Amino acid sequence: DGTKVVYRGIKYVCPNRGRNRGECSGKTQYSSKNIDPQVIGTVQVMMSEMKSQNREKLLKAKYQKAVENQKKLYDEMQKKYEKLHDIYEGLLKEVGLAVIGQSKFSLEILNSSLESTKKELGEYEVKIPELLKELSDTKETMRGLDNYFNRFISWADEFEQASTERKKMIIGKLIDRIEISAGYKVRLVVNLKYEQFLRG
Repeated sequence: DGTKVVYRGIKYVCPNRGRNRGECSGKTQYSSKNIDPQVIGTVQVMMSEMKSQNREKLLKAKYQKAVENQKKLYDEMQKKYEKLHDIYEGLLKEVGLAVIGQSKFSLEILNSSLESTKKELGEYEVKIPELLKELSDTKETMRGLDNYFNRFISWADEFEQASTERKKMIIGKLIDRIEISAGYKVRLVVNLKYEQFLRG
C-alpha cells in the first residue's frame, strides 16, 4: 500500500566476494537471523553432549594410560641403570685386584668391559632425564586438559539460560571458524582444545 518499512539487523559479509579477495560460490551478504539460530542450535547440541561426559573416564582414556606406560618404562630403565652401575663398580674393584695379580681376568678384558659398561651407562644417563621430562610434560598436559574440560563444562551449564550476547561470547571462544555456503549451510570449526572432548 506504499508504506515504507525499515528492517534493522546484522549482516555477515563474505570476505571474498564482498572485498574481491577471491572466488566464492555463495552470496555477498548473509542475514544474521538465518545464521545465528543455526549456530546457537548446533552449539546447544554440543553443550548437551558435553554435560553427559564423564570427566574421570575421559581424561583417563586420553592420557592416564600414557602416564602409566611412561612411569613403568622410567622405573624399568632406572632399575637397569642401577644394576649396570653396580656392575661397573664391581669391574673397578676387579681392576684393582688384577693390578696386584689377584684377579682371574686380564687387565685387557677388564678395561674393555669397563669401556663398554661406561658407554652404556652414558646412554642411560641421557635417556632417563629425557623420559622423565616426557612424563612431566604429559602430566602437565593432563593438568591443562583438566582446566579446558572444567571451562567447557562451565559453559555447558550456563549456555541454555545465558543471554544472546553471553552465548556469542562463549561461541567466540569455543569456535575457531564459522563457514557459510550457498543456501545458508553452516559449518562450525571447533577449537582443538575443546573439540577433543566431543564424541565422533
